[in-house]
Amino acid sequence: MAAKIRFFSLTLILLNLFSFKLASAFELECGVYEIIGRYDSENQILWVYESTNARMPLSLFGKATLTGFLPGSTNHYRVKVAVNKKIPNRGGSAKLLEVIGIAQYHPKELQFKKLSAAHCR
Repeated sequence: MAAKIRFFSLTLILLNLFSFKLASAFELECGVYEIIGRYDSENQILWVYESTNARMPLSLFGKATLTGFLPGSTNHYRVKVAVNKKIPNRGGSAKLLEVIGIAQYHPKELQFKKLSAAHCR
């Protein structure tokens, strides 16, 4: 019985740690990132982790926003962006450097990867 309680407690601790990691994963430091999200061409917003409680709107600017996306708001894209200052989980803006292509969205997988610390002020 004690082993079951320890296993259950350990499971709860691991779930809490995973939830904290996922929730805190939305704060982006300055740098260059590869991000997956659903792009809304009308509002020029990339929605990261859109189907979770901690979804983050990322307003994109730059020349690549004019030609890099299909019209509409149903496609998910893999993009390369430059973040000039820290973006909190409530959202912010980033310069679109490149649209890499259409991507598959998996909400349980990490939706961004830091490529470099360039573009930091």
